[in-house]
Amino acid sequence: MEATTDMTLDDFWRWKVPQLREFLRARKLKVTGSKPELCALAYGATQAGREKATTADENKAAKARLYRELLKNGEVYLPDPFSLKQSEWISEPQGYDSWPPTMHVDIAEYLLCSPTLTNVADSLRTRLMSDYKEGKAYSYFASGWLSKILFHPISPSSEMCFLQATCTPSENVKHTPHRVWIAIE
Repeated sequence: MEATTDMTLDDFWRWKVPQLREFLRARKLKVTGSKPELCALAYGATQAGREKATTADENKAAKARLYRELLKNGEVYLPDPFSLKQSEWISEPQGYDSWPPTMHVDIAEYLLCSPTLTNVADSLRTRLMSDYKEGKAYSYFASGWLSKILFHPISPSSEMCFLQATCTPSENVKHTPHRVWIAIE
């Protein structure tokens, strides 16, 4: 039996203690106490919208699905940039002429209107826009926080390409650098 938000406290009273404990355990709540306490906890969990806790495997699968969706372009999935051979990437001096022309207004429009960033907190969007306006992207690159940018054409017939770089976290230079990529048309 699974609880819904329209269940009452009386509904939980009909459950047996092992069912209540299983319900609470799945939500990582305490499972000790008397039946009235367990019923109250279960009822409170449903009213608070407390969902079942996910396992590490479920979290990993969900992250893989989200990452796969990042690679979706219309009805076509782009290859995973991290699965491409490193020897296939073209360094900045050789590949720069192949980069699509990207203007400042394109970057600003992406930061302000991109559906990808709709879930990004307003504070992050504001900071990104501020950094963009102040020209900090180049200063990050010039100071070495962002390494050389690599280019990958994806395929000869593709209208998209990948740009990839390694970015050192500014908070702690001893952390492993992030490998970041962007697909651009």
